[in-house]
Amino acid sequence: MKRILIIGLGKSGAAALKLAAAKGLHASGFDEGSPAEPENGWGDPEFVSVVTRFDGGDLPDADLTVISPGIPPESKLAKLARASNSPIVGELDFAASFATVPMAAVTGTNGKTTVTRMTAAILGGNALPAGNIGLPLSEAVLDETAEALVVEASSFQLENAPKFSPETAAILNIAPDHLDRHASLREYADAKFNILANIRDPANAILNHSLLGEFDKRFPNAIRPMTFSAETKDADIHLDTQKRLTSDRLDLPPLRFPTSAIRGKHDIENLMAAAALAAPMLTPAELARNLAETAESFEAPPHRIQLVAEIEGVDFIDDSKATNPAAMEAALKRFDTPVNLIAGGLGKKLPFSSLIPLAAKIKKAFLYGESKNDIEKEWKGEIECETFDSFEAATLAAAKHSSHGDTVLLSPGCASMDLFENYKERGLAFQRIANTLKSCGTTFEKEGKRV
Repeated sequence: MKRILIIGLGKSGAAALKLAAAKGLHASGFDEGSPAEPENGWGDPEFVSVVTRFDGGDLPDADLTVISPGIPPESKLAKLARASNSPIVGELDFAASFATVPMAAVTGTNGKTTVTRMTAAILGGNALPAGNIGLPLSEAVLDETAEALVVEASSFQLENAPKFSPETAAILNIAPDHLDRHASLREYADAKFNILANIRDPANAILNHSLLGEFDKRFPNAIRPMTFSAETKDADIHLDTQKRLTSDRLDLPPLRFPTSAIRGKHDIENLMAAAALAAPMLTPAELARNLAETAESFEAPPHRIQLVAEIEGVDFIDDSKATNPAAMEAALKRFDTPVNLIAGGLGKKLPFSSLIPLAAKIKKAFLYGESKNDIEKEWKGEIECETFDSFEAATLAAAKHSSHGDTVLLSPGCASMDLFENYKERGLAFQRIANTLKSCGTTFEKEGKRV
């Protein structure tokens, strides 16, 4: 019987332990911290053992080591795992080896969760979103009701995925992110492109048209992937002169944009990618029908350009999921109204200079958190900024500075963990402040300060 080591006992690691035991494998879990024990325990003691607060020593021999995505490569446990003779895979790769239903997979710097949900909606039935979206793939593969798995894959999950082989896979975009963990943008992009390395049918590789050059560098002899773009008609899926969805490779309904649910360029490209991901698993008639329905009824995930309050002509928008400058840039491009921008948080060693060409959209930036001074320095003389000691103070100041017709936008461009547990908690804090302002009867003049 195989012996498995699980490195990291967060949500993914705990799910990997459960999966290993379900498959009759002996699994030993290790964590340097004190992760909370799952509600139903770590697993059957006959198969599972757990060591928390690991402070050194050798790891036991194993046939395979599964490393959780949250474990940084420089950690003590990661170094010990690499020093052993055991082959190393990530939780995503380990879980995928037990999948019995078709898998579609998606990665990218921004838009992964949205496309994962869109693809599941287009597939319909019991298509199950999994992976980085919140449900570990190790847990999803045990769901006997699932008819297909739609896997959101992060760069951390794809670092150690030598055999991950979905039926269809897409890369949405690549912009600087997570350079606090990846040594370079090239290394980060390499992790993203791993999603296409073992795709079962190369014809089902899907790529933003702008990434074709990067694809050719890594796969010089591969067949051309299916490309999508809302900006060029050279892509296999594109918009015609009347802003209708069209493709020479897929039989798609001539959807005209904007629809009731799909509006900006990024939303359109997300839908294009989702259509391509779902296409191999549906008949042309099913694809056309489900795609049209999704375009009219899809609801974006929370904390992604989410209107949370409208107060006397001022919109309060929660885009807390924007954890890098590229996501902030995409958000700003959606607005034609003056934006009072709330930004900052835990930096990722990423530059914010790409926002300067959008300075005309930003009425003023209200900066908070660990990165506030760094952002202010980069924007000095280009974007009006003010720094604050707390998230609440920054948000209230942005509201006070607003006039009728403005937008108060939380699009931090940074991670949240300096002040919050995660981006969701940050978004909920913003929503509470906005709703409190609304309940207090806050009003705004057409010009000038809050009344």
